[in-house]
Amino acid sequence: MDKPTLPEGHPDASDPYFTLMADPEGVGYVQCGDGVLVVPLTADGQVLLAVEHSPACGRAILTLVSGSVDESESPEEAANRELQEELGWRAERIEFLGELHPFKYLRSRQFLFLAQGLIPCQRQGDERHPVHARRVPLDGWGDLWVQGELQDALAIAGLSLAEGHLAGLGGGLIGDHTRLNGV
Repeated sequence: MDKPTLPEGHPDASDPYFTLMADPEGVGYVQCGDGVLVVPLTADGQVLLAVEHSPACGRAILTLVSGSVDESESPEEAANRELQEELGWRAERIEFLGELHPFKYLRSRQFLFLAQGLIPCQRQGDERHPVHARRVPLDGWGDLWVQGELQDALAIAGLSLAEGHLAGLGGGLIGDHTRLNGV
């Protein structure tokens, strides 16, 4: 998991997390550092989704535990740190599931991890709003999506990949269209 090289272009605006860039043709995109997404799975098959305030949505949303990778840590360490800060759990086992790129106008690598063997362990984080956990059966997250409660694209992708990985399929809901259509 190499650090990305800086893209060609020039910064237009920035804050501590994001920089608005323009490529050589003047097309804008957002640059941000590497991040982690964590699918915390309990021994009884429950996923701990984060209920967290979204500045972009102006309300609390269902999402995965997530955050930035600090320069002094590996993505695996960042995943376990974020899990402790946001939901108060430490994972005995962290498994890398893949790398996601949110969309073509956001330059960011998001490393997806499955966290198991959860042990209570709260760590002070940098969240401005409280984050709460919502327990959902791993095979039931798709219902939240269909009902419109779960709309975060990276969370949907991460849950699908985790479900598929654990089932030995590598695809979860992707390819199981009968579940989506109620057939």
